[in-house]
Amino acid sequence: MEEKKKIARTAMELIGHNDSIIIGSGTTVFELARVLHPSKHITVITPALKVALELCNRPNVDVLQIGGLIHQSSSAAAGSFAERLLDDISCGVLFVGVDGIDPEFGLSITNLAEASLNMKMIGLAQTVVVMADSSKFDRRGIGRICSLEQVDYIVTDNQVDAGTVQMLQDRGVKVILAS
Repeated sequence: MEEKKKIARTAMELIGHNDSIIIGSGTTVFELARVLHPSKHITVITPALKVALELCNRPNVDVLQIGGLIHQSSSAAAGSFAERLLDDISCGVLFVGVDGIDPEFGLSITNLAEASLNMKMIGLAQTVVVMADSSKFDRRGIGRICSLEQVDYIVTDNQVDAGTVQMLQDRGVKVILAS
């Protein structure tokens, strides 16, 4: 849990001057919601009920809750209703959690409906930030969400193999190790 908090504090620095961000579902990205206390107004778009509840009364934060079928395992919306809500939206930064980061398969999660929603969110974000601890590397979930080439940043802990970090950087992904 401490690694996830470090990753969240480090990822927060990537928000910059954006006025809208997406925070996906998962335990690591939820930590971002917990540490987010912006000094200027920001809109947070999220399919995750836990993220929305964490931020709904936070000063300087408007929450756009993505609706749809709520999955019990993640307490997050997914499916066609959720995807349609995103048709006319753009955002600065997407913060997404994953279950697997594999050089050939790309990023993946274990819920197929959420994989489709994540694909949609990646398509509307100007910057894609993956938040994942080192246990997610060299693993695959059942649902592929994108290739590594679609990722701008991976924020992770310092337990990731140096060769893996170099491979990601060679493929154009900026890797930030949380300390």
